[in-house]
Amino acid sequence: MLPALAALERRALPQLLREAEDTWSTLDVIYHPPRVERVWRQHGEHRVYLHRIWPCEEGEALVHPHDWPSAVHLLTGRYAHTIATPGADGSPTVLTTLELAAGSRYEMVEPSAWHAVRPLGGPALSLMITGRPYTRDRRAPFPKPERPQPPLDPAVKRELLAAFRERYPLP
Repeated sequence: MLPALAALERRALPQLLREAEDTWSTLDVIYHPPRVERVWRQHGEHRVYLHRIWPCEEGEALVHPHDWPSAVHLLTGRYAHTIATPGADGSPTVLTTLELAAGSRYEMVEPSAWHAVRPLGGPALSLMITGRPYTRDRRAPFPKPERPQPPLDPAVKRELLAAFRERYPLP
């Protein structure tokens, strides 16, 4: 996934960020800390996510799996990145926690891997790209939010797109 992320950043992302704002969808992930303001869209076989992740208290960050392979570029801020695996009782077993700084990149390509991010000292901006979902039998079971998460306020969407446009200027 890291090569796909690098290719997106080099080639397509500057142009995608300048397309009509209605080509981007939004989600305000508020059902569990940390709060994640998400702007996303499909691009070919990948989904592209722009995130602003807000700080939360130690021990609050949601440890969760992903239903798809992903790669992340932490653009601003820093965060504690916890890596875990599901325990025998289905709750996460923490393997390690790393402190990642702006410029860090990582991928999650193991269907049974879990993780959590907890921004430190302020919000963090990240770019994430995901591939096709794993087949259902390879997905880690995990409870999803009970209700759909709301969209972002249009002003927040514009603000996030503007912040990412600054980081990815047209060539």
